[in-house]
Amino acid sequence: MPRRHVAVLLAIALVGLVRGLFWVTVVEITSPIDEAQHIDYVVSLATRGRPPIVGTDTLHPDLLRLLKSAPTSTIGRIPVSVEEPAGWAAVAQSYEGVQPPLYYAVLTPAYLALRDAGIAPVVFALRLASLLLALTAVPLIYVLARELFPERPAVWLGGPLLLVFVQGFNANLATVNNDALIVPLGVATLIPVARAIRRGITWRQAVATGTLFGLGLLTKATAVGLAVVVALGALLVAGRQRPPVRTLVGWPAVVGGIAAVLIAPWVVWNLVVYGATSGAVQAHAITGALQLSAPVTTLAGLADHVEAASLGFWDMQLLAPAWNAYTLRWTAVFLAAVAGGLVVTLIRGRQRAAARLGWLAVATPAAFLGMLAVIVGAFGGVGLMVGRHLYGALGAAVLAVAGGIGLALPARWAAVTLLAVVAFVTGAEPPGVHRYLDATYVRGVVAPDLAPVVDQTWNDEWIPGEPVRLSAPCQSPAFTLTFEDRNPTVLTVAGGGSAQRVEEVRYPIGFTISRYRLDAAVTEAVVEVPPWAHLGWSRGDRTPHLEMVHRGGDPVGQILCPVDDPGPVRFEQTFDRHHPDAIDYGPVRAWPLVWVWATRAAALGALLGALVRAGRRRRSGSAT
Repeated sequence: MPRRHVAVLLAIALVGLVRGLFWVTVVEITSPIDEAQHIDYVVSLATRGRPPIVGTDTLHPDLLRLLKSAPTSTIGRIPVSVEEPAGWAAVAQSYEGVQPPLYYAVLTPAYLALRDAGIAPVVFALRLASLLLALTAVPLIYVLARELFPERPAVWLGGPLLLVFVQGFNANLATVNNDALIVPLGVATLIPVARAIRRGITWRQAVATGTLFGLGLLTKATAVGLAVVVALGALLVAGRQRPPVRTLVGWPAVVGGIAAVLIAPWVVWNLVVYGATSGAVQAHAITGALQLSAPVTTLAGLADHVEAASLGFWDMQLLAPAWNAYTLRWTAVFLAAVAGGLVVTLIRGRQRAAARLGWLAVATPAAFLGMLAVIVGAFGGVGLMVGRHLYGALGAAVLAVAGGIGLALPARWAAVTLLAVVAFVTGAEPPGVHRYLDATYVRGVVAPDLAPVVDQTWNDEWIPGEPVRLSAPCQSPAFTLTFEDRNPTVLTVAGGGSAQRVEEVRYPIGFTISRYRLDAAVTEAVVEVPPWAHLGWSRGDRTPHLEMVHRGGDPVGQILCPVDDPGPVRFEQTFDRHHPDAIDYGPVRAWPLVWVWATRAAALGALLGALVRAGRRRRSGSAT
């Protein structure tokens, strides 16, 4: 590897580190994408010496305390005690024990080194470790690019550059989740296959492919989609080299056999603990009713899966809605680059280059099919994928973009175009980032002088279509209600009086939480809800095992009392200057704008440089 390329790769990795550290620090503690459960897996390996048992183990008490105390946590507002993990139901269940153990085992030393410092530093250390694991994909993409496009240096460096400017890569993998290891393993698995395509098939490549594929399966079941990509690569080898039948049969057998040997101990563990090859049944019993689902046997259902998969592949999963401007820009770039590269190479008669580019491009559809297989095979067809589930193909996707551009354009213009692509997609980052920051740090309808009441029971008694009955231990209580869509500004109270809406927070995923204040000094009230205003779920709409809290039901609403009420023992916690509404996050909003202008400047500088060099060459040619 040329020294100049080493320096450029280090610079690219540094950019990825800086962009990732932003998300390490600003994502709420803990991320709602099951981060507490992923952390508990690491804790279980370190303290119990085994993965958590789904349906039996609950989160470590330190994690529960963190969820109650973190300023950006919504759990702190749910009136249930840390000492009663059973009351937390799904929130406190360590259901990520369904995942294979490799990623968590890699993170365990970081936990052991810092656990005495407290749980909050541990969370940030594990996030940093995840980010560093993900960044190992940078040199791996470079190696894969050199195998597939040996005459295109712009592609070698362009693939890693595009990766670190994928916002989903920066954000989704800056929290604790096993997708951080799937990305580099997905790239690494393709390297020996690419070498077989370019240099000829060997048994050593089969061993390497099987080992890396098996490690991917030991990280996350979604790696199964790589089997399709490996098989297609083997077909390319067979079509070009025409190896003997023994090799055609033996090579995939070696790959599959080694992968099976690596995954076998995990399967045996599941058989012993759950009586099945995975703990999917136990996990589904905990989270199934909370998951969205779409059939995989109808066109409409498949369309739903495609739309859901668009959320969190190119962008952060929490930056709803699906098919936002950022995702659309990346999707357009991917399709245009691949199509352009294929057309140009085929016109020029370079079928082999076109085949390699096409092989990379099909990795994402293959990952999609693999995830459908997981949904059907492990969860009985119940579930809805998200973009992170396709991250075994993320490295191949960005390299397909770089490869298509590199094959379609001369080297100097390919480099300029790659920088222009970075500037183009980065220009759509600010709205999503701002939406996330606003939802996280301005979220909440609990005023600093209010706190939720412990032992609320009125939620359990609410029946859809009926009035909401309030019984508070204080005078003039406030209360919150969760609506699916529209929410009234004023609610009528039976017997006279009303409740005025004083605050509302709209969530991107389609619901609104509103806070109301009664206009009378009463402790009990019957509040009428208009038929057009649809309240969220209550405990009665869910199975007992899936309640968000044991006492109080899923918080379709909460009773709130002043914190200076004479009976403070009635309150779980109070909110002071550390309340989320008091956090000054304003300067952080400028962060994506820095990258917008930096990438535009880089693209413009590269364009001017290319034009100057082209002018000099023309003048030099004229002089001679």
